[in-house]
Amino acid sequence: MEASVRTLFERYERFFNQSLGGDIDQGEVAALYASDFIAASPAGVMSGKNDERLKQAMA
Repeated sequence: MEASVRTLFERYERFFNQSLGGDIDQGEVAALYASDFIAASPAGVMSGKNDERLKQAMA
């Protein structure tokens, strides 16, 4: 299981770095998220769905 988790985070890191350079495949990044997820930031906690609104927010 550790190898699977490591692979997931390496993939996530690669996509994040690509997005910083303006090169993002929203479909691939969205595939990293479950159908429903929780996000937390200094502004608060929210739940979301992995749908077109998520892709719009990423853009």
